[in-house]
Amino acid sequence: MSRNTDLAKIHIGAQELGMIKPGDDSEYRDMLWAIARTRSSGSLDSHSRNEVIKHLKRCGWKVKRKGTPKRSDAQSRKIRSMWLQLRDAGALGDPSEASLRKWASHQLKTPGNDQVAKPIEMLTRQQRAWLIERLKHWHERLQVGA
Repeated sequence: MSRNTDLAKIHIGAQELGMIKPGDDSEYRDMLWAIARTRSSGSLDSHSRNEVIKHLKRCGWKVKRKGTPKRSDAQSRKIRSMWLQLRDAGALGDPSEASLRKWASHQLKTPGNDQVAKPIEMLTRQQRAWLIERLKHWHERLQVGA
């Protein structure tokens, strides 16, 4: 892999694991020091970059696949739109896609069905329709869009 690709992975992984915070990257620099005996990713050689990436993966970071995202259908767009309206109304602590997936998984959970948090597009039409109804009720309770 190219140097720039490796460095991008390192920075993305560290950010997603919470090692880099606004104004404080000491945890990130300490990790670099522990793995490669440097405090700057710019001075990492190829082997050291690979070791840092392996360490980030061991810490739980998963490389997200690049590729063409699946086209969103009308129901999925509606769910995201309603989710963002809740965000704008201040009803969500975490408006991220991961949070939406977790909420959807919780809403769809039934006894004996340990539904994994899937992308909204991978749910059935009936499941997406159910989520839209749940979001409508949430909007009504909060009087969002009224």
